[in-house]
Amino acid sequence: VEVFLASADELTCALQAALAAGDAVAFHRHAHTLKSSAGQVGAHPLAALARDLETDAKAGLPAEGAARVRAIAAEYA
Repeated sequence: VEVFLASADELTCALQAALAAGDAVAFHRHAHTLKSSAGQVGAHPLAALARDLETDAKAGLPAEGAARVRAIAAEYA
């Protein structure tokens, strides 16, 4: 679990950086990775939030992206 939490923190930071850089491809990739990792450890609410971000990121950076990334960080905090 500790490895997952460290990874989730890194991925959340990566999501924020991709959002700040306007990099939709990286944002989508990080959301996908977080979704998969959360699902593997049974963090289903977190996986669902990441899945929604991943889906929305297919069309570009999601609206309210920063607020949604903060919601993800709050879910595993």
